[in-house]
Amino acid sequence: MNDYSQTVREALNYYDINYFNSYDKMATFKYYKIDIEKNLIYFFDKNKKEMSKYRYELIGKYVPENQVWIWGWSVGVLSKELIKISRKVLNYALDLDKENLELKTELITSRIITTSPYQNELHVALASYLSKQPLIFELYFHEDSQEGQITKINYKIRPISVSYFILTDI
Repeated sequence: MNDYSQTVREALNYYDINYFNSYDKMATFKYYKIDIEKNLIYFFDKNKKEMSKYRYELIGKYVPENQVWIWGWSVGVLSKELIKISRKVLNYALDLDKENLELKTELITSRIITTSPYQNELHVALASYLSKQPLIFELYFHEDSQEGQITKINYKIRPISVSYFILTDI
């Protein structure tokens, strides 16, 4: 097994374990509100009572219309604070040698056309594993999503984009 395959296996295992460890709590989140100025995301229960808040950073986003994954570090309008971890993943990749070309290519290509939703999970798993940040939240943005407003988490309507955040406790 080559280094790329081994790294992917370890990353997916790390992601799966952490996903299942946080699933019960995350499943109770019904609404969210994002404070872009403070890099905070608030989660609410079905009665819109605040349950949790976290600092967040963008790992990447997926645009279903074009089937494109975009690494957070490549989104030029984002502040450094919002993409520190994503940039660390990029810097890790830039330091890889030619024996790790497959992994390097996956991590330094800013926009990737995906043919399967599993490719998005692979990118998120690699970022989580390499940064040792276990808590990932997948957020579907719809046309009615507004910054600063309490918004229903809705995974049933096709989103205009899907953002993947790493959450850290405050």
